Amino acid sequence: MKKIKVSSLSLIIVISLFQVRLVNAQMVGPNAYIKATSLEIGLDGQGGFEGCNTTTSPPLAGMHPRSTNPQFGFVANPQLNAWLTFDGDFFTPGTPENGWGIEIGTTGGVTASNNATSEWGIPGAITDWSHTFDCYSADWEGDLTSGTNLHFKINYFLQETDLFYTTTVSITNNTAATIPELFYYRNVDPDNDVSISLDYITQNTIVSQPGTGCNLAHVSATSLVPSTQPQSYLGFAAIGANWRAMYGGFSNRDGSDIWNGAGPGFVQTIGSTNFADEAIALGYKIENLAPGATEVIKFVVILDNASASQAINNLLYLTYPGSVAGAPLSCTPFIDTIPTCGGPVPISVTGTNISDYTWTWSPTTGITPSTGPSVIANPSTTTTYTVTGTPISACVAPISFTFVVDLTTPANATINTVTPMCSSAPPFNMTSVSSGGTWTGTGITNSGIGTFNPSVAGAGTFTITHNIPGSCGDTASITVQVLPSPTPSTVADVTSGCAPLCVNFTETVSATCSILGYTFGDGDISSSSNPNHCYDSAGVFSVSIHCTDSNGCVGTTIFSNMITVSPSPLANFTVAPGTTVAPGTTINITNNSIGSTSSSWTFGDPASGTNSSSLFSPTHTYVNEGTFCIELIAANSTGCLDSAKYCVIVEGETTIFIPNVFSPNGDANNDVFLVSSHNVKEIKYDIYDRWGLKIASYNGITGGWNGETKNGKMAPDGVYYYILKATANNGKEINKEGFITLLSVK
Repeated sequence: MKKIKVSSLSLIIVISLFQVRLVNAQMVGPNAYIKATSLEIGLDGQGGFEGCNTTTSPPLAGMHPRSTNPQFGFVANPQLNAWLTFDGDFFTPGTPENGWGIEIGTTGGVTASNNATSEWGIPGAITDWSHTFDCYSADWEGDLTSGTNLHFKINYFLQETDLFYTTTVSITNNTAATIPELFYYRNVDPDNDVSISLDYITQNTIVSQPGTGCNLAHVSATSLVPSTQPQSYLGFAAIGANWRAMYGGFSNRDGSDIWNGAGPGFVQTIGSTNFADEAIALGYKIENLAPGATEVIKFVVILDNASASQAINNLLYLTYPGSVAGAPLSCTPFIDTIPTCGGPVPISVTGTNISDYTWTWSPTTGITPSTGPSVIANPSTTTTYTVTGTPISACVAPISFTFVVDLTTPANATINTVTPMCSSAPPFNMTSVSSGGTWTGTGITNSGIGTFNPSVAGAGTFTITHNIPGSCGDTASITVQVLPSPTPSTVADVTSGCAPLCVNFTETVSATCSILGYTFGDGDISSSSNPNHCYDSAGVFSVSIHCTDSNGCVGTTIFSNMITVSPSPLANFTVAPGTTVAPGTTINITNNSIGSTSSSWTFGDPASGTNSSSLFSPTHTYVNEGTFCIELIAANSTGCLDSAKYCVIVEGETTIFIPNVFSPNGDANNDVFLVSSHNVKEIKYDIYDRWGLKIASYNGITGGWNGETKNGKMAPDGVYYYILKATANNGKEINKEGFITLLSVK
């Protein structure tokens, strides 16, 4: 297991970030990619094996697909030259042979396999993908329910710069009976891409086998072509007595044959090697898998010969009080720093092949014993130790772990002072000299972080206790005072009515309230005392009143649904044939009101004897001339009213009378040329002499021509010409012209 070494301050920062999953967008449809520094993997979402279909899930930008075959399996850059040269894919040429499967029993039992040849005997899907710190992790889960009931979870785990990755397989027996014998296998035909290797042939070798010096199963496939590149390498390795490594065969997949080495051409002998186009595989045997039980197995896929030892050693790890249970499936932010308050701490190297090493611990100060896979550490000060594993056989490589036994200062649970607060104050977290532990007491709503909620506690004095458990733990208490909040109240002079509704509010508040505020429920607020507020729209409104007292405590009282405002109708109507009509014309009234249920009409014509109506759209005939105003009062079911008014002008025929002679001699008889009219609103006329010279202009409505010219002199007797333009009340234009005689003889 690779460790992350950080300083104490960095450790705090890293731990604070640990809860944040740094997920990159490497899911492409149902499939997924893992794109690291020198190793790239494509995962089939349906089958749970390496082999992403690039047709449905194109590789990410910057990835290195190698073959025209639509399967992206895994490519590596062991040369570490920024992918100028690289290996892979390792199985995509031709018909790919890459996948995994199981067999229950040895003959006649349930078999199923998922393979890049579009075999998905165990349906499933990718359920999780994460990129945390420098590690990538992807989970696939599926179920085999034909003839049995097994649940599978496969985790792919890769650290950023490694040239190997770890596969962890969990198999759960969901049947009601024990499964006596079950075989799991992982196989691949290790073709390197033809553009690199020039053919499909690899040198396949059994490097190690359990029971022959160590419990390591290790098979490799290499290619030396072309010679201009370093040797291309693909290997499977796993630790444990139940593992077997094999090469031989191709698509003749059989779990028990792979494990037993009994298949045609299957070879398991250590040191055996063969230069051929054939498969390599790992097999694992599970015995007596009980109902509900889960078997977890782990192996590594190695893409660089120099990384093989590192990959195998990755399956070993340290355990101690507080460590994770088992080798982690994803990156963790801890370093192997083991806290102690001065007592003994058991520390062990854990893994399935710890017996393949002799273990020594240094320095020996505070360590008992100094050899073996398990020790007790009890240093007097914080001490850094190294445990070294020296291989007993050549099938494993040396390994060492460096860790720190940190002598921790005992916790101090003393709680920092809290000043009195209002019951309306927001929740806050209590603090102490040492963090962690559990908080209890009235008002504590989160015991883990010490959240105190004054509104939950209410007014009063309360005891809060902080307990940090463990051998270095401590307990402390403090009293907290919560001040009561004021309880303002208000009443309204009216609580219901028609829109717009104006309401007078009168409050009763504590004498200590220094700041007052209203929220009326319709979006308006006020800081005035005893305010008046008008509700323009219909609705049901909740009113809240809040005040701040001399302690700064804020009290708010909400009066739910206090004001009910009913909608008012909208009165409106039109008249036809128009607003100016002749006497005797029947006016047709069209009621266009909205939201009304009854109508009340008056026509402004008391002399008619039918001056009112309750019809929806009535008619009325105006006999007399004059201006008459029609008024509608519309009402709805809640009793709310609205009104509308339009006026109608009733007038007779338009007439204009023009005299043809007048005598402006001062005898008060026919002294002025006057035009009389009826239903005319404007008259203008001009007077011309016999030479066509305009000598006077007059407004025929307000006056007439007295015989004087523009210069104020009396015009001589004679015949004059007039041109008249008039506008009737109905807007009609009237033009007249003719002659008029002026006789001034007395």
